[in-house]
Formats: sequence, C-alpha cells, structure tokens
Amino acid sequence: MQYIKKGAGAKKPDLRIGYMMLAAYVVQLSEILSVISFYELKKRLTSFFDAGYTEQRFAFFNELLRQRIQVDAICAQMNTYATPEEKLNLLKFLIALSANGKSEIDRSRSLYYVSSKLGIDDNTFKSFYKAQQYTPPKKEKTVYEILQVNVSVTYAELRKAYHKLAKQYHPDAHADPQQNKKALNEKFREITEAYEKIKVMRGWK
Repeated sequence: MQYIKKGAGAKKPDLRIGYMMLAAYVVQLSEILSVISFYELKKRLTSFFDAGYTEQRFAFFNELLRQRIQVDAICAQMNTYATPEEKLNLLKFLIALSANGKSEIDRSRSLYYVSSKLGIDDNTFKSFYKAQQYTPPKKEKTVYEILQVNVSVTYAELRKAYHKLAKQYHPDAHADPQQNKKALNEKFREITEAYEKIKVMRGWK
C-alpha cells in the first residue's frame, strides 16, 4: 500500500485496504484463529466490509496474517484521510472482530495502540471496549465441541471423530427402552448436524 501526503488534487485512497491491515494486526495479536474458524472470521469481516469485497480480498487478508503490519504508517494515513466517524466505526469493528480470542491481554494492548494512534481518547476507547464485545452465535460456538474436536481439526480427524460418535450413539446399535431411544435419536441428529455444519464451514464436501 502506498502512503501519500494529502495535497492539492490528491485523490483519497481506498481506506478499506488499511482497514484490512489493521484487522490483520489485531487478529494476529488476539490469536482469535486459535478459537474460531476461518469461516467465522470471514463472517466477522463481512459485518464491516460487504460480502463481495470480503470474498475478493480474503486471500489477501490471509497473506497479511503472515506479515508484520506497519500500524503507525496506516494510522497516519487514516488520520489524514478518514473522518472522525470513520475512525470510530473502525475501532468498533476491530473490537468486535477480535473478541473472545486466546490472548486477551495482547488483544487489549493492540486495540489500545491502534486507538491511540488514531487519536481516539482513552474514555471513548474504554467505553467501546466494554460495550462492543462480540458473542458468536451459540451453534457456531459449539459445533466443534459436539464432535469433541478443536477448530484446527483436519478433514480426516473430523471424519474419524464423527464415525466414532455416530457408532456410539446410533439408535439401532442399542437395545434400549423407547425413552432412551428418543435421547439417542436426538444426540445422533445433533452429531450429524454438527458434522455437516463443520464441513460447510470449512469448504469440505
């Protein structure tokens, strides 16, 4: 990304690229991908960018996650071209994007650093930080737990876990009373739905 000084006739750059860079920075520091899937991360990005832009730039975003982000330079450009409202909306987005990550201390430090570099006062930051915590939908949060796997599971590991649990809870494998059969049916359906959901989330057919 090229950073240029604002002057007569200077065209306002596409700030969304800078937004993505700062998003990558807080994702790195919060270690959010140790907790959620890439599918869920993309959903969070889409809440700020439109779906088309997120899809178009997601490979670029993944590359950013492996790079050192030049936060000071990006924030300097934001201070030149972004409105105060745009900067506040960006901060809200970054807070929501990185919520419930593995490293809360590093997350809060990274967010505060960006906020201070954007010239946002401490009281505003604290207010946003407290109010804008992201809570993922219950089903999104628990599908991995249902199959007793973590978010970094491979397809082979997922299939193995599914078949193990499906065999354990399949109603036809138990000569139980009807009441227990109903519970087994519900558990088996839950396992199957979680398995199919994860495959969709991860792009596995």
